[in-house]
Amino acid sequence: MAEATDLIWTAISGLGSSSPFRVQAAAELLLAVIHQHGAKLETVANMGQGIHLRLCSVRIPQAKDNALSAITLLARNHTPELVAAFLDFSMPLDSCAFRLWRALGAEQPVSCLVLAMLLAWLQERPLPTRASNSNPSPKEKNYLRSLAAMNTLLELQFAREFKKAVREAYPQLLLALLTQVHYTLELNLVTEPQRGQQAQEAAMPSPQR
Repeated sequence: MAEATDLIWTAISGLGSSSPFRVQAAAELLLAVIHQHGAKLETVANMGQGIHLRLCSVRIPQAKDNALSAITLLARNHTPELVAAFLDFSMPLDSCAFRLWRALGAEQPVSCLVLAMLLAWLQERPLPTRASNSNPSPKEKNYLRSLAAMNTLLELQFAREFKKAVREAYPQLLLALLTQVHYTLELNLVTEPQRGQQAQEAAMPSPQR
């Protein structure tokens, strides 16, 4: 399996090549290896993020379609990892990320699962807190993914691949989105007074000795 993983990373790297022939070959290799070994792969989240990083630079339609088809194949066995990984680059949701989400839900059973997982992420509502260093804390990361889930759901509800899944889950989807909007508004009401208090404290003169 290590050999298959190495081949996949070689293919992902090749997607960023300036040579159209190499890009096409890389996309074909990526699809072939994932078709053969996709169910047993590990570090799939990193692979999904790697494909996203290079997808926008792919100008050959067939190569781009092959890369997206590889995501569809991976989604059959690795939906949770890919959903979490895709949320990390879906705020805001650019055109490349949107195409990856559509590829993720291209098969009907998977689209229902993706929608259910996005709804679950939407309900992750920890208060945002900053870690002491530049990296987000686990709570901060969950908060950002929750916002990204709302953003993604708003877009995917109109995507052809998710039309049936959205129709079946529409009551839960509507309630979840309304709840998230209410939560976000409440969060702003909580954080704004705190910021005002911090500003007042900063403006107070220090006691004279």
